[in-house]
Amino acid sequence: MALGDFFTRKAERRAKKAAMEAVYSRYADPISSATDSLARRLHESLEKPGRGRYLKLVGTPPATNKYDKYGAYKKLSTLYRLAALLGWIRACRRELSYLKISEPRQLEQIEKKVRDFESTLADGHAVEVKRLTELCALWGLEAPDEKDKRASLAVDLDDAIKEYMQDKDTEEASLLMDKQKSELVAHVARTITQTLGLQDLQAAILQQSSAQVIKIVDTKEAWIYREWQNAIGDLMLRPIERSDRRFEVISFGEFERMCSVPTDEQKKWISRLSAVFDGIDLSPRDPYDYRPVQLNELLRATDSLALAISKGK
Repeated sequence: MALGDFFTRKAERRAKKAAMEAVYSRYADPISSATDSLARRLHESLEKPGRGRYLKLVGTPPATNKYDKYGAYKKLSTLYRLAALLGWIRACRRELSYLKISEPRQLEQIEKKVRDFESTLADGHAVEVKRLTELCALWGLEAPDEKDKRASLAVDLDDAIKEYMQDKDTEEASLLMDKQKSELVAHVARTITQTLGLQDLQAAILQQSSAQVIKIVDTKEAWIYREWQNAIGDLMLRPIERSDRRFEVISFGEFERMCSVPTDEQKKWISRLSAVFDGIDLSPRDPYDYRPVQLNELLRATDSLALAISKGK
């Protein structure tokens, strides 16, 4: 490589890094603001007694009288705060997409915290392992000690449950007929014992534990997978002209109108967003609903992201 080419490429890399830093700089304030807004709502809802009562609502319910108006507002504004943060993250990523270089060192920590935030919404591995652990404890079995083997068996168990439920065309094991529940319990037990190299559990044990197994299988969970996060983020964006940024997140008023009269496409993404918060009772917490745990993890991830952004400014 000629010396002139070397310096030319070095200058190009510097220019791209400078462009990347400029993009981050333009989006740092709105991402920071959206992060703080979501963190405040999660702190309030999860840590102050009674303030998370609105989470019992399902979907985006309209306010029918003055008594339910506040709860409907809190539910909708919580959805907006999460969707707005996904929107700002998506906007920043879209502007960065043409810059094919690694993040400048001072921005790597922010990007890591963004990925951690996304992971709390998207990754259900903890629920799979929790389900396996609870079933093994119920039947007096020992789950594999090695983390990888335990995770592998948890995935196999999750697949076995999903295949059975899909075959019966239902989303909840509690809705199955009694004979089907017995079949599912036996199928779940056999999946575990065969992998562990154990004999099948006795029919009397399965029958006695059936009701508890069905509850464990039906553990409530809701995930917003990464591509879904991107789609929700895109839903929240509007292109703008004559500005240093290419995108703007829609206002709360626009979001409320979208939720009131959504298109089929909008309704799909709004329902997936809302499922994370729908019908959650925090007092007392339902031991078969994982979403409060997820919300607490989301709170920690949001706090960590806010701290990283404040240090990176």
